[in-house]
Amino acid sequence: MANVLLLAVFLLSGSLNPARAQDSSTTVPSTNTEALERQLAENKEETGRLKNEVDRLSSLVETLLSRVDSLSAETQRCCAEPTTDTPAPPADCAEYKASGQTTNGVYPLGSLPPGVQAYCDMDTAGGGWTVIQRRQDGSVHFNRTWEEYKLGFGNPSGEYWLGNENIHLLTNQKEYSLRIDLQDWEGNQTFAEYSTFRVSDESDQYRLHISGYSGTAGDSLDNNGGRFSTADRDNDVSNIDCSQLYGQGGWWYRSCGNSFLNGPYLGNCGNTCPLSRGVMWYHWRGGSYSLKSVSMKIREETDRVKVDRLSSKVVSLGDRLEEQETRFQSQLSILNAFHKGTDCATYKASGQTTSGVYLLGSLPSGVQAYCDMDTAGGGWTVIQRRQDGSVPFDRTWEEYKLGFGNKNGEYWLGNENIHILTNQKEYTLRVDLHDWEGEQAFAEYSTFKVSGESDGYRLHISGYSGTAGDSMTGVHSLNGQMFSTVDRDNDGWSSDSCSQQYGQGGWWFGDCSFSSLNGRYLGNCGRSCPPWRGVVLYDWRGGSYSLKSVSMKIRPA
Repeated sequence: MANVLLLAVFLLSGSLNPARAQDSSTTVPSTNTEALERQLAENKEETGRLKNEVDRLSSLVETLLSRVDSLSAETQRCCAEPTTDTPAPPADCAEYKASGQTTNGVYPLGSLPPGVQAYCDMDTAGGGWTVIQRRQDGSVHFNRTWEEYKLGFGNPSGEYWLGNENIHLLTNQKEYSLRIDLQDWEGNQTFAEYSTFRVSDESDQYRLHISGYSGTAGDSLDNNGGRFSTADRDNDVSNIDCSQLYGQGGWWYRSCGNSFLNGPYLGNCGNTCPLSRGVMWYHWRGGSYSLKSVSMKIREETDRVKVDRLSSKVVSLGDRLEEQETRFQSQLSILNAFHKGTDCATYKASGQTTSGVYLLGSLPSGVQAYCDMDTAGGGWTVIQRRQDGSVPFDRTWEEYKLGFGNKNGEYWLGNENIHILTNQKEYTLRVDLHDWEGEQAFAEYSTFKVSGESDGYRLHISGYSGTAGDSMTGVHSLNGQMFSTVDRDNDGWSSDSCSQQYGQGGWWFGDCSFSSLNGRYLGNCGRSCPPWRGVVLYDWRGGSYSLKSVSMKIRPA
């Protein structure tokens, strides 16, 4: 039976590499199509491998369960002998559980000296746990001597330490696992479990042998090989006395360490407790947080427990397989959307519903845009955004042509990219606006297209609807106007340059305009901003009001 279980453990530790499944996670696409295809192929291969592992390990679990049941029946047949002697108490809480005892409480343990009792946890994770330590209210002081930690102290119904000698006797008669349950002052709970737990005898200073972490608390009991120390007997390997420095409790310190469950019970001092001096589990709540309660408990690593642990790993593997398949389908959708070569509306149609930065397949390699998947049904490709003044918009013709800024913040997609997008299909434009008083408005145009550079990136726009007023196709209409920048004047003002005079931003000016969404970001200057020089939409807030935020976005009509 042991050989079979060793084979199972070897298969899990040698052939299964969970990190590979985790490394295949993807984010919003930001690479070229070849890299995405390679990643897709790798994930497809990994998915097939994981399916084979699940099938193989499931078969192994069934075989092991059959062997355990068979051996248990054989043991009962061959080993049952009639006796008239008074039976000794069960060796530990797991034996009590196996005999039919299901009630939590204090029980005598037959494997320990007469009179020694321990609290049996019959509920947690299948029950049968022998509690060797518990803290819950600070009623028992844990700043004790070596002799007290050796023999044990406290009340098994409340706070106590079972005793190093008793823990040694228990853990050297069978193979044991350790479980640690922890609770903070906010009501959160977590646990750490170790598949191997054993304590040497006093001649070896009750040295700790521990391995095989799993759980949710993080592995803070990184003291394998550490000898036990108390305030009156320093066995740690640090150049300081860890017990004396950190609360006078006994523990397996090595060079101090990341856990100290026998420290002073400090109560609810939040994250401002004295560093490393309370009931500490560093990888869950840090070194300055003293926990509300903790219990350490052990249980025999029986064949059944080992099979259950293997079964749990198979279930976990199956869950990762499902996650992998989900990622695979997501990547496939992204790749299909990319090959269709369009915009954010295509991503939306393929099942992508998260706003963020996406690669657009219809634009030159590597060009990205922010996709608004929420506003008015989503699928909007954002071509311009202003929100905090972090990006200057007084740029040259070449910069407005290629685009600039940060797709997660303020940016201009680029006139050439806007031209390519709006000439592959018919688009609508939506402009969303916010003022400094928290009011919002929008303007929508059913037709929006930009010509090529040879035509000065001329604008074609019509079909207004919305709540902001028509500042783009009404008086001083932008329809038919060429784009102008501070270094290239294509407006209709024969005696001057609109861009030069009104904020140095690029725009379709005509003989200037009732809109200038690429003007200077002037901040909250109310209605006393320099006229026409800020982020202006005249028909909503007038020419002397510079808006707080604006975004221009397009979607197929």
